[in-house]
Amino acid sequence: SGHTAGVVCLCGLPAGLADPARLASGSDDRTVRLWEVTGECACVQVLEGHEAAVYGVAMVGLPSRLGSAAQNGEVIIWDLPQGTPLMKINAHETGVYSMTGAPSGRFFTGCYDGMVRAWSAQGRPVADLLGHTGVVSGSEPLATPVRKKMHGNSVGWILCGCGVVLCV
Repeated sequence: SGHTAGVVCLCGLPAGLADPARLASGSDDRTVRLWEVTGECACVQVLEGHEAAVYGVAMVGLPSRLGSAAQNGEVIIWDLPQGTPLMKINAHETGVYSMTGAPSGRFFTGCYDGMVRAWSAQGRPVADLLGHTGVVSGSEPLATPVRKKMHGNSVGWILCGCGVVLCV
């Protein structure tokens, strides 16, 4: 089944990890859900552990690591496909509203107070990037996405505010 509150963020999972194609979604219901986006478009795994709404999801380094960032400033790095937390980081004093990862394992968080923070693959802060005057929300992957043709079909999805991901 779907999220029980609004979906806030999405992240495609790379080829190799996800066969068939999958994506991750973060929600106000404090969970990250992994979805199969071919055929029936079903939720295949729920990652629980956040104490606040999840506002950012991103692949971080290895294709088996997913990061999620929450409104309370916490970041969790998950081991996929097991779905277990590898590390929990108190990343910011204010809400983290975006997250993106790099192939090196480094990742970046953007938060409510306008700060962008760079992190090492081991979860240590590397640098604070200051200068934004408002909330840092939304991000793009730092690597060119790998595109995979799925059974000769074009697959897409629509994100609904009610927490449902629909395949089209």
